[in-house]
Amino acid sequence: MKKIRPFKITRRVFGYPYVLFMMLFIILPLVLILVNAFLDPDGYLTLENFKTFFTERSSLIVLGNSVLVGIITTLICLLIGYPVAYILSKYSSGKILVILFILPMWVNFLIRTLATKAVFLAMGIELGMGTVIFGMVYNYLPFMILPLHTTISSIDKSYIEDRKS
Repeated sequence: MKKIRPFKITRRVFGYPYVLFMMLFIILPLVLILVNAFLDPDGYLTLENFKTFFTERSSLIVLGNSVLVGIITTLICLLIGYPVAYILSKYSSGKILVILFILPMWVNFLIRTLATKAVFLAMGIELGMGTVIFGMVYNYLPFMILPLHTTISSIDKSYIEDRKS
């Protein structure tokens, strides 16, 4: 007869809710999107959706604009984020100042985006590519500064050359 082991709470057990959450809200939606990409309205497997997307001019313009906004946003975040992270890593109070860049991440992404849009509309600025890029940089800049700051702060100080000699 098989002996039943008592249930033990280990570190692994605390990961189960996260894995379940990830399966339900990340993996399952991605699989559904992938499956629906290959289905036609009648439910048959087809590549018609891809043919339509890559042959329509409007779809390619939207794809091109999305890639362009992504590249510009990344470059601006890097141009702003690297110097900020470098300066913050030099000062002992830099860790406290990093919190000021992280605080906006505590507010929901959608709320930050809608608030940015409301500010532009209140100022009378017409929404367009520039405001989209501004909003993307505002939303993603903390994600550039924090990893760069962590990496730069962890570099051994003995690697820095003394240029005075």
